[in-house]
Amino acid sequence: ELQHRSLKDFLFYTLIREAIDSSDQLLTLNDYKTLYQSYMQQLAFGSFRNDIDRRYNYKLNLLTSAQLGSPAPLFKLMDSSGKMHRLEDFKGKLVYIDLWASWCLPCRLETPYMHSLIKKYSNRSDIAFIGVAISDKMQDWKRALRQDKPRWLQLRDNNTYVANAYAATSVPRYVLIDKRGNVLNFNAPAPSEQVKLIAIIDKELGN
Repeated sequence: ELQHRSLKDFLFYTLIREAIDSSDQLLTLNDYKTLYQSYMQQLAFGSFRNDIDRRYNYKLNLLTSAQLGSPAPLFKLMDSSGKMHRLEDFKGKLVYIDLWASWCLPCRLETPYMHSLIKKYSNRSDIAFIGVAISDKMQDWKRALRQDKPRWLQLRDNNTYVANAYAATSVPRYVLIDKRGNVLNFNAPAPSEQVKLIAIIDKELGN
């Protein structure tokens, strides 16, 4: 039985290893991550797990760097009232995306800082702020919105498409998209890092 288990583990490891190595898009890479994470803890050999993690992190860094300046992955998501919003609707604006979740306390503690940031740029029509909740149940998401009262557009990604497309392996994560619709930063400063963030935003806005 142990020999059979070892062979099964080796075959799975080989398939996932080759899939990760051949991935040429962040979305595909993170789909494979979702697949292998559900099985990884069952692998008998820690060396298999460690090698898969190493290969994944290497490819993640490679693809993230390669896609900076490339068109941002498009998405179409619903707000709490049921209205659909598309990323391409914001072309011509600098877009700051806040990837968060209702269960993520550090995410929600950023809300006052985000409000301060929004107030600072309230007279600018060429910047947009978008919140995207990741892997949240509808009722939990809406409850968090009622409690925190965020004053920027809030959308919900119920199938982790956006998280995978933007290589968000954890939350909070912040992404900046330039006015041409290209990725400026996959891991932008948080709202609480205002000095760093404002410097980047002002440079892009030409302030």
